[in-house]
Amino acid sequence: MPATISSARNIWLIRHGSRQDACDPNWLATAPRRHDPPLSARGVQQARETGVFLESQKINHIFASPFLRATQTASLINERLGLPLKIEPGLSEALLTEWFPYSPDFLPLEELERLFPGIDRSYQSKVGLSHPETWETMLGRTARAIRRLLRHGGNLALVGHGGSMWGLCQELVKGNPVIHVPTCCLIKLACSPDAPGGRDEWIIEKDGSDLSHLSCPDPIPVIPGEKRSC
Repeated sequence: MPATISSARNIWLIRHGSRQDACDPNWLATAPRRHDPPLSARGVQQARETGVFLESQKINHIFASPFLRATQTASLINERLGLPLKIEPGLSEALLTEWFPYSPDFLPLEELERLFPGIDRSYQSKVGLSHPETWETMLGRTARAIRRLLRHGGNLALVGHGGSMWGLCQELVKGNPVIHVPTCCLIKLACSPDAPGGRDEWIIEKDGSDLSHLSCPDPIPVIPGEKRSC
């Protein structure tokens, strides 16, 4: 069972909702951006239900990967939070060549803003993306991202992908953390400011396996460090 501490702040890691190409095999045939699907109707429902849960969690900042499925998930969650939505490339999926033979074609920020009101145009990420990545360079990128995002005070909600969720946990949690990353999972990292040596200590309070906030959960894969496309 995940541990519990008296925490000064929390980070909520949320994988995007169910993708359109996961339920519609014909979507790829006419897709304008094959590696950037939107949410399915199921994914939209999952994201809205996740927002209902997070509404009571005193979130101060919400960030999302620029992939459409992640930004759409974050925007639906943010209907309940009402915060400026910051687009953070550091939360992107691992850009491995077996998943992305060429650099993914993201929607321009202006188009995302048109689709999803509430995006913070003033936010400037300091973490760049490069293609292709290895698993190791993805871990380095997510490590840089979370250290920068922690400079924002309070509780954070980070919407990304299975790979980036693993990278964020790997950077903050000691040992070899095991997390579960079904769509719209909730992974809660809690920080104690009183750890020995004066360094913040992060533990996993929710590992993603509790999907009771969803009426239509997907099966639970486990990521103990191996590569998975998410």
